[in-house]
Amino acid sequence: MDPDGRFNWDTNTIESGDTLTKITNEFNQKYSTHYSVDEVAKSCGIKNKDYIKAGDQLNFSKIIPEWNVTGRGSGIGFFLAAMPLLSNVSEIDMAWYTVTFTINETKETFSAKFISENFRGDCIKLGVGAYIICDIQAKRIFKGMKPTQKQIIQSFAGSTEVAGISFLYFGITGSKSNNWIVNTGTMGWSYGLPFSFGIEESTTRVR
Repeated sequence: MDPDGRFNWDTNTIESGDTLTKITNEFNQKYSTHYSVDEVAKSCGIKNKDYIKAGDQLNFSKIIPEWNVTGRGSGIGFFLAAMPLLSNVSEIDMAWYTVTFTINETKETFSAKFISENFRGDCIKLGVGAYIICDIQAKRIFKGMKPTQKQIIQSFAGSTEVAGISFLYFGITGSKSNNWIVNTGTMGWSYGLPFSFGIEESTTRVR
């Protein structure tokens, strides 16, 4: 018997007393969706919506909502790289920037400020310089309940490997971490090697 009258969302297991109508209503409330009983029955492979069996598990994977979040930003940075080696380059590379996030399904937008720090990498990089982050483009798909602003911002922060290349005044980097795909374009000035390329370890945090 269902002890609290609600569907068991931890295991998606049908209990005695559950009905597909009740489950559909709870699903719509949980995920802010508007599915009908027939749509839920079809997605879960239920042939008779008026008969569900206690102990069976329902698979909602086909109707779990997805939230497409994109980010655009810009900022400034500087670097000092001490060893032009292909491994364990000793460096300081810091960037300060602001990203405006958009939840595309709801058109909700908000901004957050970050700082990224690179301290080592497997790359060729030598010199000192400053740069402008002309454009940051980021995207990620969240599944399930609509992510909060805090969840989006916290997921954007963390550690990742950044692959990049620069020549003279221009640079491009890309990374994939915590399911975020991030591409960045920079323009700046440096004294030292006129180019750099390789992979660096980067840590991003909220400021």
